[in-house]
Amino acid sequence: MLAADDPENPALLKPLSRLSIRLYPEFLARVEALSGEKILLRTTRTLQGSSHLPDGYDPLSVTELAKLAPGLHSGPYNFFSLDEQSFDPRDLARALPKAVKAAGVALYEQTAVVAAHSKHGQVELETTAGPVIAQHFVNATGAWSAQLTPSLPVDPRKGQMLAVELSGSLQLERVVRTPELYIVPEARGDT
Repeated sequence: MLAADDPENPALLKPLSRLSIRLYPEFLARVEALSGEKILLRTTRTLQGSSHLPDGYDPLSVTELAKLAPGLHSGPYNFFSLDEQSFDPRDLARALPKAVKAAGVALYEQTAVVAAHSKHGQVELETTAGPVIAQHFVNATGAWSAQLTPSLPVDPRKGQMLAVELSGSLQLERVVRTPELYIVPEARGDT
């Protein structure tokens, strides 16, 4: 999900979210051009459920919600519509290694970084394939960042992922998101 407008995002991250979402189309176009792989946008709308409506959003009526997501019960939430896109991250995961190689980046696949040290204005990485010297280093190990950089206060969180297939004419064509869960359609839906 390209969820820059998720009301659950911390307010301090909103400027970064807005900048990221403005830059993302150019990023995807560059990855596609370098890799020769197409990254399809699968949805262009999100139905956001929230216990409170953010300023500037109108709640969807029961009729509108039933038309956009047949069978969805709103429960305690007010739902509103956001212009947000989603794509399958597996498409990006296939394209990105090809793109970075085409751009001349040295890519060390299946190589663990054991330690990182700042040395003379550079970064020296100890890896399972030997040492690597770099001008810059991005620790993108997510919830496991603290294993490499103990000063980062990051801990893993448990989550569940499930793939389901709906039968018949009842199909989800938009992202549905609440504070507790989100559902992203696999197949490309309409706007």
